[in-house]
Amino acid sequence: MDGVTRCECLPEFSLVIPGNWSSGCERNFFMGGCKDMDQNVSYKIKSLDNTVWEDTYYALSKNTTTKEDSENACLEDCNCDAALFIDGICRKQKLPLRYGRRLQGDDSNVTLVKVSIRSSFTRSS
Repeated sequence: MDGVTRCECLPEFSLVIPGNWSSGCERNFFMGGCKDMDQNVSYKIKSLDNTVWEDTYYALSKNTTTKEDSENACLEDCNCDAALFIDGICRKQKLPLRYGRRLQGDDSNVTLVKVSIRSSFTRSS
């Protein structure tokens, strides 16, 4: 590693307060919950290779042998905001994701982030 720390938001997320990394990141899209069940909202998965987070999963999907299986498991679960696919096991997670880091040379860890296919929305202040 080059020893330089870089903070970045997840795909389709941006800083809560522009220019202030300590403010955290938030979604740039509407995320319906299980209660909303908005049938007009569609999702896709953005993949972050070699990336891990604090392992605070709420469910393990042990029948996921491939990254694609893990993607589908998260897409089909209205509670799933992201998933860690590590060593053939899918660990479903909710936001906030904490303590993210990239692992150089470790191709077995993938973070899968659920994002809306709808266009971005503007947050009202």
